Amino acid sequence: MATSRSQSQSAAIPFISVSAIIHVLPLPGILGASALERLYGIRFSERSVGGDTDNTSSATLLIALQHRAAMFGTLGAGLILGTFYHRPSLPVAIGMTLVSDVSFLALTMPKWKNLNSKMKRVAFADIVSIVCLVVGYPQIMS
Repeated sequence: MATSRSQSQSAAIPFISVSAIIHVLPLPGILGASALERLYGIRFSERSVGGDTDNTSSATLLIALQHRAAMFGTLGAGLILGTFYHRPSLPVAIGMTLVSDVSFLALTMPKWKNLNSKMKRVAFADIVSIVCLVVGYPQIMS
């Protein structure tokens, strides 16, 4: 019986890992506006990027998206740590990631036709993440 349990858990690792990778990919966004522009297709005011606070909206958006990148890195790290090093923390990491993914989709769906292609790509990645977590969770916890 222990062998099948180990095989089931091993089969779940790729699913959880895909979700972890999806959430680690935005991490370079913490480096600033140019990385975030590549990720999300959003242009920032030159003045806000240079540290001038004359463009408060752009500076605020920049900080919010940098924080989003940091939080996603945290979710990805939690999935990786829970999968490979500390199994008891994995349900919490999966739950937090699912809340993040589902809430993003709930926010984007009503505005879908107004989203740029990069934001739609983020939404599709969240759908993939949700599927991977829902498929992987029962296997890895068995």
